[in-house]
Amino acid sequence: MAGRGLSIRLSRLDTGAAQRNLRNLATCYFLARLFGFVNVVDIGGGDGLLCRLLRDYGLNCFVQDKYAPPSYAQGFTEPDFASPDLTLAFEVLEHLVNPAKALEDVFSQKPRMILATTDLYSNQGADWDYLAPETGQHIFFFTQTALTQLAAKYGYTIVLNRGFIMLFRQKPNAAKLAFAKFILKRSVSKLLLAALAFRKTTGTGKDHVALKTDALRR
Repeated sequence: MAGRGLSIRLSRLDTGAAQRNLRNLATCYFLARLFGFVNVVDIGGGDGLLCRLLRDYGLNCFVQDKYAPPSYAQGFTEPDFASPDLTLAFEVLEHLVNPAKALEDVFSQKPRMILATTDLYSNQGADWDYLAPETGQHIFFFTQTALTQLAAKYGYTIVLNRGFIMLFRQKPNAAKLAFAKFILKRSVSKLLLAALAFRKTTGTGKDHVALKTDALRR
């Protein structure tokens, strides 16, 4: 991992990064609407693109990544709340040098929900493409059993669905959980993204004014 003051660039082989951000934008926004979430933390959020997009659409999102500068979300790295409604960890778990400590920090904030993605280990061989040895960045892998035990340790309910890992501090009712699973469908998220494009991005101008005002005060 990078040393202090250095940053890790996105792997040049990760050609799906932009499309993931767009899909995750729609997924996170509509899940937030479904569960009434406002305060969001995107851990391992890299350049902050997803954070910026979520803020554009009115969510109070902050990005945290000790190895990458938040080019798209400068000024939004220190949350203004103690406990997030929603913590995001997209393609992060497989990069953790010290998973136990990192995840203890995440759970200690008591988010109402954690939404993560990573490929799970289930006895794949050396030819497993998710190992990505050419990048040197995928260094830790969870099994489904390990994730279930982790959730139980911190008192969370885990739901695995279509490549997404949902962890709830309080399990939602059956209707909301079913609708959450519906939102996570790839075909549905594409339609939701198209619908989102017609919504006004109120957060863009609001943040510009706030950042400009803050700069003038200094």
